[in-house]
Amino acid sequence: MVLLMSIRNLTKTAIRTAEKITGLDVPYFFKGGFWMSITQIAFILSGIALSVAFTRLGDKALYGKYQFVIALAAVFMITTLPGTNTALMQAVSRGFEKTFSIIFKQKLLWSLLGTLGLFITAGYFYFIRQDLSFGVVFVIAALHFPFLFWNSLLINFFFGKGDFARANYYLVVERILVVVAVCIALFFTNKFIIIILVYYFISALTNCVNFARFKTKYSLKKRTDTKSVRYGWHLTWMTIIPKALVQIDKILIPAFLGIEALAVYVIAIIIPDMIENFMGLMHMVSFKKLVFLKKKQILPKLMKWWVLVFFVVVVGVTVLLMPFAITLLYGADYQSSIRLGQMYALMLPAIFLWKFSNNWRVAHRKTKAFFYFSNGFYLVSAALIAGSLWLMPSLENVVLVRVGTLYLFALFSFLSLRK
Repeated sequence: MVLLMSIRNLTKTAIRTAEKITGLDVPYFFKGGFWMSITQIAFILSGIALSVAFTRLGDKALYGKYQFVIALAAVFMITTLPGTNTALMQAVSRGFEKTFSIIFKQKLLWSLLGTLGLFITAGYFYFIRQDLSFGVVFVIAALHFPFLFWNSLLINFFFGKGDFARANYYLVVERILVVVAVCIALFFTNKFIIIILVYYFISALTNCVNFARFKTKYSLKKRTDTKSVRYGWHLTWMTIIPKALVQIDKILIPAFLGIEALAVYVIAIIIPDMIENFMGLMHMVSFKKLVFLKKKQILPKLMKWWVLVFFVVVVGVTVLLMPFAITLLYGADYQSSIRLGQMYALMLPAIFLWKFSNNWRVAHRKTKAFFYFSNGFYLVSAALIAGSLWLMPSLENVVLVRVGTLYLFALFSFLSLRK
Protein backbone atom coordinates (compact mmCIF):
# COMPACT_ATOMS: atom_id res chain seq x y z
CA MET A 1 0.00 0.00 0.00
CA VAL A 2 2.82 2.40 0.91
CA LEU A 3 4.59 1.58 -2.34
CA LEU A 4 1.43 2.28 -4.37
CA MET A 5 0.96 5.61 -2.61
CA SER A 6 4.57 6.56 -3.32
CA ILE A 7 4.17 5.69 -7.02
CA ARG A 8 0.94 7.67 -7.18
CA ASN A 9 2.55 10.72 -5.58
CA LEU A 10 5.58 10.51 -7.87
CA THR A 11 3.27 10.26 -10.89
CA LYS A 12 1.29 13.31 -9.81
CA THR A 13 4.51 15.26 -9.25
CA ALA A 14 5.83 14.24 -12.67
CA ILE A 15 2.58 15.30 -14.33
CA ARG A 16 2.61 18.71 -12.61
CA THR A 17 6.25 19.22 -13.58
CA ALA A 18 5.58 18.24 -17.20
CA GLU A 19 2.61 20.61 -17.28
CA LYS A 20 4.83 23.51 -16.18
CA ILE A 21 7.54 22.69 -18.73
CA THR A 22 5.30 22.07 -21.75
CA GLY A 23 2.40 24.40 -21.02
CA LEU A 24 0.00 21.63 -22.06
CA ASP A 25 -2.99 20.05 -20.33
CA VAL A 26 -0.84 17.09 -19.29
CA PRO A 27 -3.51 15.35 -17.11
CA TYR A 28 -5.80 15.18 -20.16
CA PHE A 29 -3.05 13.84 -22.41
CA PHE A 30 -1.87 11.47 -19.70
CA LYS A 31 -5.35 9.99 -19.44
CA GLY A 32 -5.59 9.48 -23.18
CA GLY A 33 -1.88 8.87 -23.60
CA PHE A 34 -1.93 6.00 -21.11
CA TRP A 35 -4.33 4.06 -23.26
CA MET A 36 -2.54 5.21 -26.39
CA SER A 37 0.70 3.86 -24.98
CA ILE A 38 -0.91 0.49 -24.30
CA THR A 39 -2.35 0.52 -27.80
CA GLN A 40 0.92 1.51 -29.41
CA ILE A 41 2.82 -1.23 -27.60
CA ALA A 42 0.27 -3.74 -28.88
CA PHE A 43 0.53 -2.33 -32.41
CA ILE A 44 4.32 -2.33 -32.40
CA LEU A 45 4.56 -5.88 -31.11
CA SER A 46 1.88 -7.17 -33.47
CA GLY A 47 3.39 -5.32 -36.44
CA ILE A 48 6.83 -6.70 -35.70
CA ALA A 49 5.41 -10.19 -35.20
CA LEU A 50 3.61 -10.09 -38.54
CA SER A 51 6.58 -8.76 -40.51
CA VAL A 52 8.95 -11.24 -38.85
CA ALA A 53 6.53 -14.08 -39.63
CA PHE A 54 6.48 -13.10 -43.30
CA THR A 55 10.26 -12.69 -43.56
CA ARG A 56 11.12 -15.84 -41.60
CA LEU A 57 8.33 -18.19 -42.72
CA GLY A 58 7.79 -16.85 -46.22
CA ASP A 59 9.86 -15.06 -48.84
CA LYS A 60 10.10 -11.60 -50.36
CA ALA A 61 7.67 -12.45 -53.15
CA LEU A 62 4.95 -13.58 -50.72
CA TYR A 63 5.36 -10.53 -48.49
CA GLY A 64 5.40 -8.23 -51.50
CA LYS A 65 2.19 -9.76 -52.87
CA TYR A 66 0.49 -9.45 -49.49
CA GLN A 67 1.45 -5.77 -49.18
CA PHE A 68 0.36 -5.04 -52.74
CA VAL A 69 -3.12 -6.52 -52.25
CA ILE A 70 -3.70 -4.75 -48.93
CA ALA A 71 -2.50 -1.43 -50.41
CA LEU A 72 -4.59 -1.64 -53.58
CA ALA A 73 -7.72 -2.78 -51.71
CA ALA A 74 -7.26 0.10 -49.25
CA VAL A 75 -7.70 2.57 -52.12
CA PHE A 76 -11.34 1.53 -52.38
CA MET A 77 -11.94 2.57 -48.76
CA ILE A 78 -12.73 6.01 -50.18
CA THR A 79 -16.18 4.59 -50.98
CA THR A 80 -16.85 4.17 -47.23
CA LEU A 81 -16.95 7.96 -46.86
CA PRO A 82 -13.88 8.26 -44.59
CA GLY A 83 -14.51 11.94 -43.91
CA THR A 84 -17.62 10.98 -41.95
CA ASN A 85 -15.38 9.39 -39.29
CA THR A 86 -13.94 12.79 -38.42
CA ALA A 87 -17.37 14.39 -38.62
CA LEU A 88 -18.74 11.77 -36.23
CA MET A 89 -15.92 12.39 -33.76
CA GLN A 90 -16.63 16.11 -33.88
CA ALA A 91 -20.42 15.61 -33.50
CA VAL A 92 -20.09 13.21 -30.57
CA SER A 93 -17.63 15.54 -28.83
CA ARG A 94 -20.48 18.08 -28.81
CA GLY A 95 -23.06 15.54 -27.58
CA PHE A 96 -24.81 14.48 -30.81
CA GLU A 97 -24.49 10.71 -30.36
CA LYS A 98 -27.33 9.62 -32.67
CA THR A 99 -25.35 10.96 -35.63
CA PHE A 100 -23.66 7.55 -35.47
CA SER A 101 -26.69 5.70 -36.88
CA ILE A 102 -27.13 7.93 -39.92
CA ILE A 103 -23.44 7.85 -40.79
CA PHE A 104 -23.26 4.06 -40.42
CA LYS A 105 -26.14 3.51 -42.87
CA GLN A 106 -24.61 5.88 -45.40
CA LYS A 107 -21.20 4.23 -45.17
CA LEU A 108 -22.69 0.75 -45.56
CA LEU A 109 -24.62 1.72 -48.70
CA TRP A 110 -21.71 3.47 -50.37
CA SER A 111 -19.27 0.70 -49.48
CA LEU A 112 -21.02 -1.43 -52.10
CA LEU A 113 -19.26 0.70 -54.71
CA GLY A 114 -15.97 -0.43 -53.22
CA THR A 115 -17.10 -4.03 -53.51
CA LEU A 116 -17.92 -3.44 -57.18
CA GLY A 117 -14.53 -1.82 -57.75
CA LEU A 118 -12.73 -4.80 -56.21
CA PHE A 119 -14.71 -7.23 -58.39
CA ILE A 120 -13.65 -5.21 -61.45
CA THR A 121 -10.04 -5.32 -60.24
CA ALA A 122 -10.33 -9.10 -59.86
CA GLY A 123 -11.64 -9.33 -63.41
CA TYR A 124 -8.73 -7.27 -64.69
CA PHE A 125 -6.14 -9.59 -63.13
CA TYR A 126 -7.98 -12.78 -64.10
CA PHE A 127 -9.05 -12.01 -67.67
CA ILE A 128 -6.45 -9.49 -68.85
CA ARG A 129 -3.34 -10.30 -66.82
CA GLN A 130 -4.17 -14.03 -66.76
CA ASP A 131 -3.23 -14.13 -63.07
CA LEU A 132 -5.51 -16.55 -61.22
CA SER A 133 -4.14 -15.92 -57.72
CA PHE A 134 -4.55 -12.14 -57.85
CA GLY A 135 -7.99 -12.56 -59.39
CA VAL A 136 -9.11 -14.80 -56.54
CA VAL A 137 -7.69 -12.66 -53.72
CA PHE A 138 -9.43 -9.55 -54.99
CA VAL A 139 -12.72 -11.47 -55.10
CA ILE A 140 -12.07 -12.39 -51.46
CA ALA A 141 -11.41 -8.73 -50.64
CA ALA A 142 -14.60 -7.68 -52.44
CA LEU A 143 -16.80 -10.11 -50.51
CA HIS A 144 -15.51 -8.92 -47.14
CA PHE A 145 -15.23 -5.23 -48.00
CA PRO A 146 -18.60 -3.92 -46.65
CA PHE A 147 -17.70 -5.19 -43.17
CA LEU A 148 -14.26 -3.61 -42.84
CA PHE A 149 -15.13 -0.05 -41.78
CA TRP A 150 -17.36 -0.78 -38.76
CA ASN A 151 -14.56 -0.84 -36.21
CA SER A 152 -13.15 2.53 -37.30
CA LEU A 153 -16.57 4.09 -36.76
CA LEU A 154 -16.74 2.73 -33.22
CA ILE A 155 -13.23 4.03 -32.50
CA ASN A 156 -14.05 7.55 -33.66
CA PHE A 157 -17.30 7.50 -31.69
CA PHE A 158 -15.49 6.83 -28.42
CA PHE A 159 -12.67 9.23 -29.24
CA GLY A 160 -15.34 11.88 -29.65
CA LYS A 161 -16.65 11.05 -26.18
CA GLY A 162 -13.15 11.18 -24.73
CA ASP A 163 -13.49 7.50 -23.72
CA PHE A 164 -9.97 6.47 -24.70
CA ALA A 165 -10.14 3.10 -22.95
CA ARG A 166 -13.01 1.84 -25.08
CA ALA A 167 -11.67 3.42 -28.25
CA ASN A 168 -8.33 1.72 -27.82
CA TYR A 169 -9.99 -1.56 -26.93
CA TYR A 170 -11.72 -1.65 -30.32
CA LEU A 171 -8.52 -0.48 -31.97
CA VAL A 172 -6.35 -3.21 -30.46
CA VAL A 173 -8.67 -6.22 -30.58
CA GLU A 174 -9.03 -6.29 -34.36
CA ARG A 175 -5.31 -5.76 -34.90
CA ILE A 176 -4.17 -8.51 -32.56
CA LEU A 177 -6.68 -11.09 -33.77
CA VAL A 178 -5.84 -10.48 -37.43
CA VAL A 179 -2.08 -10.63 -36.83
CA VAL A 180 -2.32 -13.82 -34.76
CA ALA A 181 -4.51 -15.48 -37.38
CA VAL A 182 -2.20 -14.54 -40.27
CA CYS A 183 0.89 -15.69 -38.34
CA ILE A 184 -0.76 -19.05 -37.65
CA ALA A 185 -1.66 -19.36 -41.33
CA LEU A 186 1.93 -18.59 -42.32
CA PHE A 187 3.19 -21.27 -39.96
CA PHE A 188 1.16 -23.93 -41.77
CA THR A 189 1.23 -22.70 -45.36
CA ASN A 190 2.81 -20.23 -47.77
CA LYS A 191 -0.20 -20.22 -50.07
CA PHE A 192 -0.95 -16.62 -50.99
CA ILE A 193 -4.72 -17.09 -51.40
CA ILE A 194 -5.18 -18.74 -48.01
CA ILE A 195 -3.25 -16.01 -46.21
CA ILE A 196 -5.35 -13.26 -47.80
CA LEU A 197 -8.54 -15.20 -47.00
CA VAL A 198 -7.53 -15.47 -43.34
CA TYR A 199 -6.68 -11.76 -43.18
CA TYR A 200 -10.00 -10.53 -44.55
CA PHE A 201 -12.21 -13.13 -42.87
CA ILE A 202 -10.84 -12.46 -39.36
CA SER A 203 -10.92 -8.70 -39.92
CA ALA A 204 -14.55 -8.75 -41.10
CA LEU A 205 -15.60 -11.15 -38.32
CA THR A 206 -13.99 -8.96 -35.64
CA ASN A 207 -15.72 -5.87 -37.03
CA CYS A 208 -19.09 -7.61 -36.91
CA VAL A 209 -18.64 -8.97 -33.38
CA ASN A 210 -17.43 -5.62 -32.01
CA PHE A 211 -20.34 -3.81 -33.66
CA ALA A 212 -22.87 -6.30 -32.27
CA ARG A 213 -21.46 -5.86 -28.76
CA PHE A 214 -21.60 -2.09 -29.12
CA LYS A 215 -25.26 -2.12 -30.21
CA THR A 216 -26.16 -4.47 -27.37
CA LYS A 217 -24.38 -2.64 -24.55
CA TYR A 218 -24.56 1.01 -25.61
CA SER A 219 -27.70 3.09 -26.06
CA LEU A 220 -27.27 6.19 -28.20
CA LYS A 221 -28.53 9.33 -26.55
CA LYS A 222 -29.36 12.88 -27.56
CA ARG A 223 -30.13 14.21 -31.01
CA THR A 224 -28.59 14.06 -34.48
CA ASP A 225 -26.37 16.80 -35.87
CA THR A 226 -27.31 17.07 -39.54
CA LYS A 227 -24.62 19.69 -40.10
CA SER A 228 -21.96 17.16 -39.09
CA VAL A 229 -23.40 14.63 -41.55
CA ARG A 230 -23.10 17.15 -44.37
CA TYR A 231 -19.65 18.11 -43.14
CA GLY A 232 -18.62 14.44 -43.28
CA TRP A 233 -19.64 14.27 -46.91
CA HIS A 234 -17.75 17.46 -47.57
CA LEU A 235 -14.61 16.07 -45.94
CA THR A 236 -14.94 12.85 -47.91
CA TRP A 237 -15.05 14.59 -51.27
CA MET A 238 -12.16 16.77 -50.20
CA THR A 239 -10.03 13.74 -49.28
CA ILE A 240 -10.75 11.48 -52.25
CA ILE A 241 -7.38 12.29 -53.81
CA PRO A 242 -5.36 11.69 -50.60
CA LYS A 243 -7.17 8.41 -49.89
CA ALA A 244 -6.67 7.24 -53.47
CA LEU A 245 -2.97 8.15 -53.57
CA VAL A 246 -1.78 7.43 -50.02
CA GLN A 247 -0.68 3.91 -51.05
CA ILE A 248 0.67 4.93 -54.45
CA ASP A 249 4.26 3.99 -53.60
CA LYS A 250 3.27 0.42 -52.70
CA ILE A 251 1.23 0.12 -55.88
CA LEU A 252 3.84 1.55 -58.29
CA ILE A 253 6.97 -0.11 -56.88
CA PRO A 254 5.97 -3.64 -57.99
CA ALA A 255 5.24 -2.33 -61.49
CA PHE A 256 8.68 -0.74 -61.92
CA LEU A 257 11.00 -2.63 -59.58
CA GLY A 258 9.27 -5.97 -59.00
CA ILE A 259 7.23 -7.48 -56.19
CA GLU A 260 10.31 -8.36 -54.09
CA ALA A 261 11.42 -4.71 -54.07
CA LEU A 262 8.14 -3.86 -52.36
CA ALA A 263 9.03 -6.25 -49.51
CA VAL A 264 12.41 -4.52 -49.06
CA TYR A 265 10.71 -1.11 -49.09
CA VAL A 266 8.05 -2.09 -46.53
CA ILE A 267 10.66 -3.44 -44.12
CA ALA A 268 12.64 -0.19 -44.51
CA ILE A 269 9.74 2.05 -43.54
CA ILE A 270 8.10 -0.20 -40.94
CA ILE A 271 9.82 1.24 -37.84
CA PRO A 272 9.41 4.95 -38.79
CA ASP A 273 5.80 4.20 -39.75
CA MET A 274 5.17 2.72 -36.30
CA ILE A 275 6.42 5.95 -34.74
CA GLU A 276 4.30 7.95 -37.18
CA ASN A 277 1.23 5.91 -36.24
CA PHE A 278 1.87 6.70 -32.58
CA MET A 279 1.91 10.40 -33.38
CA GLY A 280 -1.26 9.92 -35.41
CA LEU A 281 -3.01 8.37 -32.44
CA MET A 282 -1.89 11.24 -30.23
CA HIS A 283 -3.33 13.64 -32.78
CA MET A 284 -6.67 11.86 -32.30
CA VAL A 285 -6.40 12.34 -28.53
CA SER A 286 -5.68 16.04 -29.03
CA PHE A 287 -8.53 16.57 -31.52
CA LYS A 288 -10.98 17.57 -28.79
CA LYS A 289 -8.46 20.18 -27.62
CA LEU A 290 -7.82 21.47 -31.13
CA VAL A 291 -11.48 22.42 -31.45
CA PHE A 292 -10.87 25.10 -28.80
CA LEU A 293 -7.31 26.07 -29.78
CA LYS A 294 -7.20 29.50 -31.39
CA LYS A 295 -4.80 30.29 -34.22
CA LYS A 296 -2.83 32.81 -32.19
CA GLN A 297 -2.15 30.12 -29.58
CA ILE A 298 -0.57 27.63 -32.01
CA LEU A 299 2.90 29.11 -32.34
CA PRO A 300 3.47 29.60 -28.57
CA LYS A 301 2.39 26.00 -27.99
CA LEU A 302 4.83 24.50 -30.50
CA MET A 303 7.83 26.85 -30.53
CA LYS A 304 9.39 25.49 -27.36
CA TRP A 305 12.80 23.97 -26.71
CA TRP A 306 11.43 20.62 -25.54
CA VAL A 307 9.65 20.06 -28.88
CA LEU A 308 12.98 20.36 -30.76
CA VAL A 309 14.78 18.14 -28.24
CA PHE A 310 12.03 15.53 -28.47
CA PHE A 311 12.30 15.18 -32.25
CA VAL A 312 16.11 15.24 -32.27
CA VAL A 313 16.10 12.35 -29.79
CA VAL A 314 13.40 10.39 -31.63
CA VAL A 315 15.03 10.71 -35.04
CA GLY A 316 18.54 10.11 -33.69
CA VAL A 317 17.61 6.98 -31.77
CA THR A 318 15.65 5.61 -34.74
CA VAL A 319 18.55 6.12 -37.15
CA LEU A 320 21.09 4.60 -34.77
CA LEU A 321 19.00 1.54 -33.92
CA MET A 322 17.88 0.78 -37.47
CA PRO A 323 20.87 -1.46 -38.45
CA PHE A 324 20.59 -3.51 -35.26
CA ALA A 325 16.78 -3.83 -35.40
CA ILE A 326 16.52 -4.85 -39.06
CA THR A 327 19.41 -7.33 -38.85
CA LEU A 328 18.05 -8.92 -35.68
CA LEU A 329 14.44 -9.15 -36.79
CA TYR A 330 14.62 -9.77 -40.53
CA GLY A 331 18.06 -11.21 -41.25
CA ALA A 332 20.62 -10.79 -43.99
CA ASP A 333 18.07 -10.77 -46.83
CA TYR A 334 16.91 -7.29 -45.80
CA GLN A 335 20.22 -5.49 -45.24
CA SER A 336 19.37 -3.17 -48.13
CA SER A 337 16.42 -1.91 -46.07
CA ILE A 338 18.68 -0.33 -43.42
CA ARG A 339 19.85 2.74 -45.31
CA LEU A 340 16.38 3.30 -46.76
CA GLY A 341 14.89 3.19 -43.28
CA GLN A 342 17.41 5.67 -41.92
CA MET A 343 16.61 8.09 -44.73
CA TYR A 344 12.89 7.66 -44.19
CA ALA A 345 13.16 8.31 -40.43
CA LEU A 346 14.12 11.92 -41.19
CA MET A 347 10.50 12.62 -42.11
CA LEU A 348 9.17 12.29 -38.53
CA PRO A 349 9.30 16.02 -37.57
CA ALA A 350 7.67 16.95 -40.87
CA ILE A 351 4.83 14.44 -40.47
CA PHE A 352 4.05 15.88 -37.04
CA LEU A 353 3.75 19.44 -38.37
CA TRP A 354 1.81 18.23 -41.38
CA LYS A 355 -0.78 16.30 -39.38
CA PHE A 356 -1.05 18.98 -36.71
CA SER A 357 -1.77 21.67 -39.30
CA ASN A 358 -4.34 19.59 -41.14
CA ASN A 359 -6.09 18.41 -37.97
CA TRP A 360 -6.38 21.98 -36.70
CA ARG A 361 -8.01 23.00 -39.99
CA VAL A 362 -10.44 20.08 -39.81
CA ALA A 363 -11.30 20.86 -36.19
CA HIS A 364 -12.07 24.48 -37.15
CA ARG A 365 -13.72 23.58 -40.49
CA LYS A 366 -11.13 25.49 -42.52
CA THR A 367 -12.05 23.29 -45.43
CA LYS A 368 -10.67 25.38 -48.27
CA ALA A 369 -7.12 25.53 -46.90
CA PHE A 370 -7.29 21.86 -45.87
CA PHE A 371 -8.34 20.92 -49.40
CA TYR A 372 -5.50 22.75 -51.12
CA PHE A 373 -2.73 21.59 -48.81
CA SER A 374 -3.86 17.99 -48.46
CA ASN A 375 -4.77 17.33 -52.08
CA GLY A 376 -1.79 19.31 -53.35
CA PHE A 377 0.64 17.26 -51.30
CA TYR A 378 -0.66 13.89 -52.44
CA LEU A 379 -0.91 14.93 -56.09
CA VAL A 380 2.63 16.33 -56.16
CA SER A 381 4.03 13.40 -54.18
CA ALA A 382 2.36 10.82 -56.43
CA ALA A 383 3.53 12.59 -59.59
CA LEU A 384 7.12 12.82 -58.31
CA ILE A 385 7.17 9.17 -57.18
CA ALA A 386 5.84 8.03 -60.54
CA GLY A 387 8.32 10.29 -62.34
CA SER A 388 11.28 9.08 -60.31
CA LEU A 389 10.36 5.45 -60.92
CA TRP A 390 9.98 6.15 -64.63
CA LEU A 391 13.22 8.10 -65.09
CA MET A 392 15.51 6.78 -62.33
CA PRO A 393 13.91 3.64 -60.89
CA SER A 394 15.27 2.97 -57.41
CA LEU A 395 13.92 2.67 -53.89
CA GLU A 396 16.30 5.41 -52.72
CA ASN A 397 14.66 7.91 -55.05
CA VAL A 398 11.19 6.95 -53.84
CA VAL A 399 12.21 7.61 -50.23
CA LEU A 400 13.91 10.90 -51.10
CA VAL A 401 10.82 12.09 -52.97
CA ARG A 402 8.53 11.19 -50.08
CA VAL A 403 10.68 12.88 -47.44
CA GLY A 404 11.45 15.99 -49.51
CA THR A 405 7.85 16.57 -50.57
CA LEU A 406 6.60 16.10 -47.04
CA TYR A 407 9.01 18.70 -45.62
CA LEU A 408 8.09 21.19 -48.32
CA PHE A 409 4.34 20.93 -47.74
CA ALA A 410 4.61 20.63 -43.96
CA LEU A 411 6.57 23.89 -43.84
CA PHE A 412 4.16 25.77 -46.08
CA SER A 413 1.14 24.31 -44.30
CA PHE A 414 2.37 25.25 -40.85
CA LEU A 415 3.57 28.72 -41.83
CA SER A 416 0.17 29.46 -43.35
CA LEU A 417 -1.38 29.08 -39.90
CA ARG A 418 0.48 32.22 -38.82
CA LYS A 419 -1.42 34.41 -41.25
